[in-house]
Amino acid sequence: MRSTIILFASLIFSTLGVLAQVSVEVDFLTNHIVGDVTSFDREKFITVHASPEENDWNDSEDKLDYLINDLDVYFGRETGAMRYQLGLIPEDPNRKGFADVSEMKDLGEIAKRNYALSKKDRHKYEKGTVTTAAQDHPYFPNGENGIGNEEWLFSQKDTSSEPFGTAVGNFMANYLKHYYGDGGVTGRAKPKYVEIMNEPVWPLVEEQLHGGASLDGVFKLHSSVADEIHRLNPDVKVGGYTTAFPDLEKYNFQQWEDRWKRFIDELGPKMDFYSIHLYDFPGISNGKKYFRKGSHMEATMDMIEHYSTIKYGKVKPWLISEYGAQCHDWYNQPWSPYRDWLFIRSFNAMMMQLMERSNHIIKAIPFSIVKGEWGRNAEDVPYYWRLLRQTGEPNNAKGDWVWTDVIKFYELWQNVNGNRALSSSSDIDIRVDAYAKGNKAFVILHNMDHKDAKVNLKTLGIPSNSITKANYKKLYLNGSRPVLFEKNYNGEISTVNLEKDATVVIEYYLNASLQFPQIIKEQKVYASQYKKAIKSNEAIRFNVDGVSISNKGGKATLRVGIGRPLMLSRAPQIIFNGKPIIIPFDYRGGQQKDREVFFGVLEIPVDYNLIKKDNVVEVKFIDNGGFVSSLALQSFNKQ
Repeated sequence: MRSTIILFASLIFSTLGVLAQVSVEVDFLTNHIVGDVTSFDREKFITVHASPEENDWNDSEDKLDYLINDLDVYFGRETGAMRYQLGLIPEDPNRKGFADVSEMKDLGEIAKRNYALSKKDRHKYEKGTVTTAAQDHPYFPNGENGIGNEEWLFSQKDTSSEPFGTAVGNFMANYLKHYYGDGGVTGRAKPKYVEIMNEPVWPLVEEQLHGGASLDGVFKLHSSVADEIHRLNPDVKVGGYTTAFPDLEKYNFQQWEDRWKRFIDELGPKMDFYSIHLYDFPGISNGKKYFRKGSHMEATMDMIEHYSTIKYGKVKPWLISEYGAQCHDWYNQPWSPYRDWLFIRSFNAMMMQLMERSNHIIKAIPFSIVKGEWGRNAEDVPYYWRLLRQTGEPNNAKGDWVWTDVIKFYELWQNVNGNRALSSSSDIDIRVDAYAKGNKAFVILHNMDHKDAKVNLKTLGIPSNSITKANYKKLYLNGSRPVLFEKNYNGEISTVNLEKDATVVIEYYLNASLQFPQIIKEQKVYASQYKKAIKSNEAIRFNVDGVSISNKGGKATLRVGIGRPLMLSRAPQIIFNGKPIIIPFDYRGGQQKDREVFFGVLEIPVDYNLIKKDNVVEVKFIDNGGFVSSLALQSFNKQ
């Protein structure tokens, strides 16, 4: 691999060295509809892991106003308010191990009144549905986690009349019922979505922290809590199990069998959504890289979606309540702009992937909180995932609060909105998306590759004489610091030099509104079989039935998820309805060379004329081992 070429802002459109040549086409004549979703929903995707009332905004209200109003960001999630209130509640004197509901009603009224009066200046910032979640400590009832000054414990009973976790569910249900209003003077707006427990398996089961737990206990808790919340709050959606690190392929897919498959089998009907956290590991164990962005993330989500359709006939909605990067090799260090960059590049890559599933995403929240002083490790080692830092950093924790470089992520996406346009790229690692609203059109490019690229950009449906201004923003790494470069141009931009991991947003100002005279409707149909063991030179048969076909034509992609040891082939022979199809050499993201197993989705173009309502796909590898984890046909049908 050649050395990285750093393109300075003044040389954005010049040619330096030999760049990979990529062709990108954006068709503003065609509205790309995903399922039933036609447009970009900022409330789903442009979110912050915070709520308007939290104390981290104290003395930083100007930053709050800039984020919410100027940058048009929506609140997404908080996990501290319920835990704080739990510490104030006594045990029910008549029901051991349960919170005193009569006290909760009184304290709930006080909480609503305090928000109405003391947080009056925050009411105008209520924007977006805030998700809430419990923590493993002190909620999990294992006899170790004391609550409040009285140090009472949640009941551990597990009987037919009181299934394990009922006391926790009873508290959470009453908290949701009594501590919220409808916003403003009525009290904080009630969460629409509740995660039963934030990342319970990693600390409780894998590390046996906070008293420890078993998977049996974690899943029983989810069942009981879901029942209690639904009983008292039919307006609230409940989900889980909020996996910290969903490595489905581990131990030859035994983790899938033990965890997510079991969770779907046992608790699928009680969950209104599934919740996971997606984190890249750009540096762990002194330089190893485990990325989820790219094909690994596609394979993870496809496998869970695929099995859900087999088990229950539909894809369960997703709540991605945290995503970004865990920077192990940069832990226990002062703030640095480079560490911020590692977060930012994962935000951009993952969000563009999640936007492709907009019909199934409830909300996707990049993990960056406000100040996080509660998580400071030492005087010069702050909580890593922050929007605000002090001017004395990295030298000391002193001075005024100012933005970290993470704010540039939100500044990049500041205005993006509108109906989705059809777009395509000749390189799977150069991701593209596009939208139009009123007299504005947006083109977004992201380089997921490990090398720089020259993008030849072609736009259809925008007459060159209709462009009054083109605002160009690029967020990229210059040296060790993320740079958000911005410049205005007079006409269409046809060439973009895109550094590795860089993201570009082009905002066209037009003298007339764009119309979409054509429609492409996207459908993804999963096969009736999944997770098939690979045996050398033995064809694995999949049936993909119920595919919509347009007599006007379209495009199609076969998505084949595979999990195999690294040394084995990733290039199967595929027969689609009796015809062999060509397998591309490339797939999204990196080669996963530091993992023991490659887990990813092969995205294979299929001649639209080969597609039928009911389809037969045969997959054959030359060597033995691993699984075809999922298979789906993604069709793009002209309407």
